[in-house]
Amino acid sequence: MAVNINPGITKIEIPYGGQTVVLVLRDYTTDEFCQFQKNRFKFAPGKVDDHSSQARIEFIETILIDIKIKTEAGEEEVFFTDPATGEEKPLTPSVPNWKKYVQASFKCAAAMVFEGMSASLEQTTLKN
Repeated sequence: MAVNINPGITKIEIPYGGQTVVLVLRDYTTDEFCQFQKNRFKFAPGKVDDHSSQARIEFIETILIDIKIKTEAGEEEVFFTDPATGEEKPLTPSVPNWKKYVQASFKCAAAMVFEGMSASLEQTTLKN
């Protein structure tokens, strides 16, 4: 089976309340991924500080280009409650600061997919 290793976008599916949230992510650069890996832990003499959650959130916010809900009919809009008006509105990239309405847990879950793929590749390399 042929595999496209540079598809342009990646869609990460996250189960949520009986639905599936889809985070649409652009390709990331080597520098962005290395910075993400580097930001996960801060080292000081005699201690290591775990900053994994914040690093994951920041990485996904950097490459996040859209969010959808996956349904049987395809992908549909996500809605959010506008704090200024209390109205439910579509959450699209045209909403100012739209990424702040995407739950941090979704961002962490998406980043962990990349970490899992990286770990899986490393394990495969070690076996060979």
